[in-house]
Order: sequence, then structure tokens, then C-alpha cells
Amino acid sequence: MVSIGVTDSELRRCPNCERVEKELHSLRQKNAKLEQQVGELQGYVFGRHHPSQGPAKKPGAKPEHAGWFRPKPTRIDRTEDVSLEACPNCGSKDLSRCAEIEEHTQEDIVLSAPQVTLYRKHVYWCKNCGKKVRGRGKEELPGSPLGPATKSIAAFLRYKVKVTQHDIVRVFKGLFQLSVTEGAVQGFHTQTRQKAKRLHAQLKEHIKAEPAVHADETGAPINGTNGYTWVFGSKDIVLYDTGFSRGGKVVESILGTDYDGILSTDSYNGYNRISTQAKQKCLVHLDRDLKKRLEHSQEGDPVFTWAKRLRAFFLEARAYYNAFHDGKLSRQHLRETSGRFQRELIGFVQLKASDPDVRRLSKRLFKQQYELLTFLDFPDRVSPDNNYAERLIRPCVIFRKLTGGFRSKTGTDNHDVLMSLTQTAHINGKDPLQMFRTILSSPPQTLSLDCCLSP
Repeated sequence: MVSIGVTDSELRRCPNCERVEKELHSLRQKNAKLEQQVGELQGYVFGRHHPSQGPAKKPGAKPEHAGWFRPKPTRIDRTEDVSLEACPNCGSKDLSRCAEIEEHTQEDIVLSAPQVTLYRKHVYWCKNCGKKVRGRGKEELPGSPLGPATKSIAAFLRYKVKVTQHDIVRVFKGLFQLSVTEGAVQGFHTQTRQKAKRLHAQLKEHIKAEPAVHADETGAPINGTNGYTWVFGSKDIVLYDTGFSRGGKVVESILGTDYDGILSTDSYNGYNRISTQAKQKCLVHLDRDLKKRLEHSQEGDPVFTWAKRLRAFFLEARAYYNAFHDGKLSRQHLRETSGRFQRELIGFVQLKASDPDVRRLSKRLFKQQYELLTFLDFPDRVSPDNNYAERLIRPCVIFRKLTGGFRSKTGTDNHDVLMSLTQTAHINGKDPLQMFRTILSSPPQTLSLDCCLSP
């Protein structure tokens, strides 16, 4: 036999071997990428630790921050004289009282059993109406076996503290010796919402006149179907809206088709449905996209240089904004700086690249070029990020994680009305618990937004 330099493995190769090997190599790469994504998802779900992103933040307050100490109470409700009959150290009873008195003030919660009030209402005959009439007792809820304190605490625990209905039942039983059911707690919220819906409607009208509004949205399952909770927050008002739509019609229903103010959002297109005085897109979201471009390109590449320069451009703009708020820059100087930045931005938004992700980012910048530097023109009304709206939407995210979402329209309506009032009271320095009690116990004709808005 004559050898021609061909190995046995090469003799066994068929014409399709090269194609199959390429497909196998491609599948192995996809599998490795999927394994990495699964590992990341497992970390989010099961709490695995991720690689450190830098030195850990030192716990506690910064050195220049003053410590916080509980202020001494301004009133004394009870005084107790403490005397001794024997020494606590040796047990000796040979003690002589000194002239010195040491005082210690202590605050504590006083728990008590529910108080039952019998309202004996005298009945009168009205000659004008031709009917029997009767008065209303102080803090009486006619026809209700439980009073406003119970129902306001339930609303406070649900929409401020984020406690489940089941745990509210346990709190009432364990702390107040009051037996209620989860269905009754849901009824408390519905009754509170019905009394407060006029206030909620007034907030919806007032927010349309606010000079600036921040908006954001998050997922909110409704009876197993995808839903969304939107937040619209100004300096004084917070509104939540939950439903199945993530379209711009929700924005239109809250702010109208022509909003005469500044709308600050992320880059979601749903916010472009309405016309406004001006818009501000979140630069933090943009910075994350630019950072990804730097990670997926090499130094010296045109895309790398473009992303690096653009990041530095917006960081400089934000530095001028911070300098103005620190009192280091005049408003006139900031206004002149804004014009320069706007002219320079035009040169960044005309990038042409082969990478589809870069083209998409460049196209977005071109479309939003007049919505990225609004914070320099209106530094008192908007900021370069949308952090305010994200902080307002966070309670809804926590609520969703605890409850798993909503089961009915009644639940979503209760959430939107009572959460809106809770957060509005919070940002105005009002006590949400007292607000709920006022809503429940006040006659409808005397109820006003003063319970949740600052004067």
C-alpha cells in the first residue's frame, strides 16, 4: 500500500464535517453566554454575592456630620418617685437619704384594650323635612362597628409601612386584642378610599398646574395579568395610577395633551405623547448606556473615543449645575453656559457607526438633543436625573414584592388613592396616620386638602 500522507481521521471526515463543527462551535458559545446569564439571574433571585464594584462604603455617618440624639421630651405625663429600702449592692438596710435627686426621663408606648363607646343619640322630629333626625357623635362612623382610629391604623400600616393584610390582622390581635378578618381590613381601605376620592380628584387637577413633574412606571401584576403602576410627582403632589396600559395615554390622562410645565422622565417613548413647555431626560440612564459602549469597545476605537468624550461632556454640565446650587455660580453665568453646551451637543449627536446598538443610541441622542440640558435653563425646577420619581416609585416596588400584586380593581383603586395621599402627606411633612383619621372622622363638606398639603 502506498501512503499519500492522509491520516485516518481525515479519511473518516464527510463533506458536512466542517459545517457541523462550525455550528457546534457557535452553539458552545451561545451555551456559555446563557450559563452566564443564568448565573446572574440566580444571583438576583437567590441573593448570591456579585463581584465587588469597588471599596466598600465605610458604615455610619460621615465624620463631618453631627450625631443625632433623641430630644428630651417637653412634657411629663407621669412622675414616679423611686426610693430604696436596702442597698442594691450589698443588701444593707442602713441607708441615709441624701439631698441629691437624680432624674431620668423615659418614653414608652402605652398599649391598651379597645375602648367601646356607646353613642346615645337623641332623636328629633324636623317639621321642615318631615323626618326624624339625629346627631353624630365625636369621631363616630355611623353604621360602623369599628372607629376611625382602627381604620386609619390599618391604612397607615398598609400604605405607609407596607404591611400585608394578613400581618395587619396579627398586629391588631397581638397589640390591641382586637379580632378582625382580612376581608374586614380590605373593607376598611375601601371605605377610606371612598371618603378620600374627592381629595384624590383635586390632586389630579392640581398637578396639571405644577411647574415641573417627574414621572416613572413599574410593573404591577393585576390578577395574574401584566399591569403597570405610574407615578407623577411634583414638589408638593404625588399621584399613582395603576392599570393594564403602559402607553402614552396614561400620561395624557394625568397631565393632559398640553402640559404647561417641565416633564422629567427616562427615555421611554410613552412620555413623548404630550406636548410640554420643556422636557428633561435622565442623564444617569444615558451614562449607563455610554458606560456599556466603553466596556464593549476598545480604546482607540472611534466609538470608544466618542462615548468617553460624551460622558465627560455631561459630567461637566452636571458640575456646573452643582456649582450653581452650591452658590459658586451665578444664574446668569449658568444661562450663558447652557447655550455653549447646547451648541457643543450638536456635534455629538451626528455619529455614524456600523454597530446597531451605537446607531440606536446616536439616533436617540439626536431625537432628544433639546431634552438633555434643560436642567441648566431651569435649575430650580428640574435636575439632571430622574431620581425623584424613582424614589417615589420605590414604595410601589416594595408593595409589589410583599403582596405579589393586585387581585381586583378595588385593590388597585384603593392603592392609587390612599398611596397618593400618603406620599403627598409625607413630602409635605404631614402625618399620614393623622391624615387618615381626619379623612374618616370629618364630615365630607369640611374635608379639604389641608390634611395632606402644606399651607
